[in-house]
Amino acid sequence: MRKRAFAIAFLVTLAVIVGVAWLKIGAPGTIVARASPSDFPRLVAALEMYRNITGDLPTQSQGFQALVERPVDLLPDKKWQKLMTDLPLDPWGHPYLYLRNDRYSGGFGIYSMGKDGISCSAGNDEDDLASWRR
Repeated sequence: MRKRAFAIAFLVTLAVIVGVAWLKIGAPGTIVARASPSDFPRLVAALEMYRNITGDLPTQSQGFQALVERPVDLLPDKKWQKLMTDLPLDPWGHPYLYLRNDRYSGGFGIYSMGKDGISCSAGNDEDDLASWRR
């Protein structure tokens, strides 16, 4: 009888732990909607370095590509330096997107379109991961 009571108590405890973990972490293969990819700090640092070198952020049309190769529309007298050898992809293999907008901290935002690779709201869909929602 004691063994049976111990086994039941153990299973109940295990079920509670798994349930709490499921709520905190999410189901296997999912990401909590407000999670922040580890690439965000790296991209933010590169954008800040770009601003320090050139005196301004990349334009919306230049985007992250300005960190990898000199923008063709960058004035010849502006300094430029290659800051990244390649651009990281989000956890689902999609490119991160750049928004230049003063309403975001630092004058820009970074977002991933999430698992489906589609964003109908420039980073504000339920499954999008965005630097301004961290």
